[in-house]
Amino acid sequence: TVILNGTSKQTVSFESDYSKFAKLIIQNTSDEGVEFLTNVNMDKFEYNEAKLSMKGSFNADMELKDNLTIYSGLKMHSGLLNLNGYKLVVEGSLDMEDDSKLESGEGSELIVEDNLIIKGASIRLKGNAKIEDNLTMTDGLLWIDGSYLEVNGEMETSGKSKLKMVDEDDLLVVKGNLTMGGSSTIKGNEYYGGN
Repeated sequence: TVILNGTSKQTVSFESDYSKFAKLIIQNTSDEGVEFLTNVNMDKFEYNEAKLSMKGSFNADMELKDNLTIYSGLKMHSGLLNLNGYKLVVEGSLDMEDDSKLESGEGSELIVEDNLIIKGASIRLKGNAKIEDNLTMTDGLLWIDGSYLEVNGEMETSGKSKLKMVDEDDLLVVKGNLTMGGSSTIKGNEYYGGN
């Protein structure tokens, strides 16, 4: 276990993408917080209300214990990000790729202040979400399950992307153009026999 509990800005960087923490705990109390300068891999991640910013990809399982703002974009290639009923604000783009997953949980709120990019990843929204710019999905899976997703820009899908609306009250609101490419599908619950 590594604990970062500085009282001024701390940075984290790895020379190799193969390096990783077994467990990282952020307890930084400074106004500048902790900045991840490179790709970071870890098995477990815990944090306090520290300011976090990320320049590389973040590859770890993380379950929110409180509301969290990431003062940059967030890129994930692996791991499960569980909002656990809390609010996550990403002040840049949220880029979910490969084997990464995001689950919001009931009562959660996701705010992405730039683009949401889904490439082969899966997102299950059980709380409301707002994307300030565009949503781009390539071979991804997006479940809207008892929630409302607002996209203030355009939405574009390609490959074998799937958007599943689980409940008849689920809403997807797109304020820009909607482009469905490849064999992408948007389906409601009736197509899945109630599952």
